[in-house]
Amino acid sequence: HLRMLLDMFDGDFELAAAGYNAGENAVLRYGGIPPYAETQVYVERVGILQKRYASEIAGGSATTAAAMGGGGK
Repeated sequence: HLRMLLDMFDGDFELAAAGYNAGENAVLRYGGIPPYAETQVYVERVGILQKRYASEIAGGSATTAAAMGGGGK
């Protein structure tokens, strides 16, 4: 479902997250992240986590490697 949303919103992670939370029709209706407090908080939290884990993976941290079964150093 997330892949479909990413394709629908041309890879825009925030819009895909909003669509996952509020429904893709709400995102289309508002032309962006809907003005629902729950959805806005959700998109912000998911964005923070996405950036955190992306930087860990890019940095190849031992924690990430261990979590992925790599065992770290």
